[in-house]
Amino acid sequence: MILAALFIGLLTAYYFGIRAGSAAAIAAFGLFLLVAFVPGAKLLVYGVVASGLVGLFVVGPRTPPPDDATQLRRVLAGLWSQVKRRVWRQS
Repeated sequence: MILAALFIGLLTAYYFGIRAGSAAAIAAFGLFLLVAFVPGAKLLVYGVVASGLVGLFVVGPRTPPPDDATQLRRVLAGLWSQVKRRVWRQS
């Protein structure tokens, strides 16, 4: 639940900026928390989250990235290169 909300937030931040990504992560976490307490809303909430992700995958690549999204890409690329370096060194 927390990891899924974090993934949604990071993906949104990648395409639309950090502010939109944090709002998406908080909204997704709130929806997942709702599912934990209201089991009857499970299908509706998962449908809303899935349609939001499909919309993000469709609209995201077509929009020009804002400046903070560019920064996030650089940070993520640097983190990914460090992780690869550490994994390959230990193998």
